[in-house]
Amino acid sequence: MLRRRGLIAGCAIAMSAFSLTALPAVADNGPSSASTVAAESATGALPAGMLKAMERDLGLTPTEAKERIANEYRAATLEAKLRGTVGADFGGSWLTGDDARLVVATTDPADSAPLSATGAKAQVVKHTLKELDAAKSALDRATRTNFTQAAPVWYVDVKSKSPTASWSAPPTRPPPAP
Repeated sequence: MLRRRGLIAGCAIAMSAFSLTALPAVADNGPSSASTVAAESATGALPAGMLKAMERDLGLTPTEAKERIANEYRAATLEAKLRGTVGADFGGSWLTGDDARLVVATTDPADSAPLSATGAKAQVVKHTLKELDAAKSALDRATRTNFTQAAPVWYVDVKSKSPTASWSAPPTRPPPAP
């Protein structure tokens, strides 16, 4: 059930991002800013039935569904700004909770206060997103010479901060080191 809710939430986020690309991307720190107005108007640009689907599938009230979409829109515009602020220390970002709060990962603890001041939740991590992507690239290269049928799916999970592989059968040997 949790996997289904996660999949549905992910689809809702993707659909929101798709439908909101026509709206102006404005990011600033104020809760009563132009980004808030644009985010609140974003619910009107949603595909027919999306709010009803969020209510049904995610168990949200109509108000919660609209707030979630507005938060996702604000988070998408804010994430781009914060990625630039954090620079090379950027460790990824994701949305969490029923309200879709933005979490931004950084390898530098000094970034925590500026990130938190924007309303995002800061999380200090060991590896940058660039390092995690390099580990995934190493896995990609390893598949060119190794049989991968037992592990058909691998990706970088920014939330757990690790390369992740899904095994259809237990591996007979450990995966190659990044």
